[in-house]
Amino acid sequence: MFVVNGTGSLCLSHVCDYLLNSLNEVLNGFSVDFNAALGTDRTTVLESYRQLKNRCADEPGALLSSSLNRNEAEMLVNCSRLCRKEVDSEEFQTRLGISLEDAMLVEDALANLIER
Repeated sequence: MFVVNGTGSLCLSHVCDYLLNSLNEVLNGFSVDFNAALGTDRTTVLESYRQLKNRCADEPGALLSSSLNRNEAEMLVNCSRLCRKEVDSEEFQTRLGISLEDAMLVEDALANLIER
């Protein structure tokens, strides 16, 4: 289990699945001005998706460790926030695999990594 802010817990595999789903939604689910919304280009997001997929397959726990650099964590937080904004709340859990509330917990956990 992965404990978030002492208030809830999420399985690391669900966190990985959610982040992969959010990257996929940003890449394919809706129209995005990558530079304006994320501060990066589509190619970088696609490469991050591929790397994250490999990382999650190898060791989900590594995702929320020091192996995730600041830029990656910031991009993942921004992708998650963009999905919360763009995906209808009634479809969010179906399309992304976790609730809106849990998505915010993941964002908080990633933000804590950024602050370290």
